[in-house]
Amino acid sequence: MSKNLSQRLADYAAVAADLGVDAVALVPGPNFSRAVGQSFMSHERPFVLVIPADKPAAVLLPNLELGSWDTVGFDGGVFDWRDQTGYADAFAALTQHLGISSLAVEGQVMRVFVHHAFK
Repeated sequence: MSKNLSQRLADYAAVAADLGVDAVALVPGPNFSRAVGQSFMSHERPFVLVIPADKPAAVLLPNLELGSWDTVGFDGGVFDWRDQTGYADAFAALTQHLGISSLAVEGQVMRVFVHHAFK
């Protein structure tokens, strides 16, 4: 039997708990696709799904991806940004919303500039 979105997100929340971090961050790639049940392309714009160990997930995405993201059926926090204003405020709003201080990232998939934006 196939898992639904909330069950797949719960699997990643359990990973965060097992690692002893507040959340895990996924970027488009195999784990991201597995978590949301849909594929998204990795491109030059930050697109990050953050799955906390103990609260609802949130996503940071370029405004131009909102329509595609709506098809996922995600009911967590959505923080979009536009090229004209940049993504710094969206990252700040996301981390404040989640109240996270420790984060596990996919070291072989996440780009350095996305990692630095979380710092």
